[in-house]
Amino acid sequence: MRLRKKYLLPLGFLFFFLAGIAFASSSQFLTQAQKYMDDNCGKKNISDQTALLCYLFNTSQEHDTSIANINATISPIPSEITDLQNRVSALETQIPTPTPTPKTFTFFNGAVSTSGATSPTFDTQGGYSKIQVTYQCSVGSVPIDIQASTDGNTWTSQENFPASYCLGGVETSLVLVGRYYRVVTGSTTDPSVSLTATGYIH
Repeated sequence: MRLRKKYLLPLGFLFFFLAGIAFASSSQFLTQAQKYMDDNCGKKNISDQTALLCYLFNTSQEHDTSIANINATISPIPSEITDLQNRVSALETQIPTPTPTPKTFTFFNGAVSTSGATSPTFDTQGGYSKIQVTYQCSVGSVPIDIQASTDGNTWTSQENFPASYCLGGVETSLVLVGRYYRVVTGSTTDPSVSLTATGYIH
């Protein structure tokens, strides 16, 4: 269907009208457009092209209002997200780090070789920070060396005691410097040795 000629002029005007909204000074053009609409849209008898312009203008105003309402709804969202993130961070800092359950293990319990012996190796992994080693000889005496290792292969002495301490018993608390721990006894001239040695990590 061909458009009637009488609509070509208003449609052309409409094109330039909308283009003007995009490229002209919006505040000045809007005032002029509003004046035109106020002067013409309120009349009882208006031409078809004027009615079309009035309709389009009112529709654009409704869209502007809807967009403004949407922006008003969306604008607080970034700050609300930031606020929620801050609250989550605050809650995370308030959550206490779980305290690992203390563990006790045995290095020696009974007769040990008078030429020296090495206890089983114990893994202290699990969030522990200290180890308490307690030992005592019930028969004979041997020097004691408490050793630590980060890989279970290379060992270093963290604390050692001479044989004279063994009969009286020793209890020492150490900060963990390695994942793995063991106790090594030195040689002695005593005919026999009986030793109890335990570790307590916490």
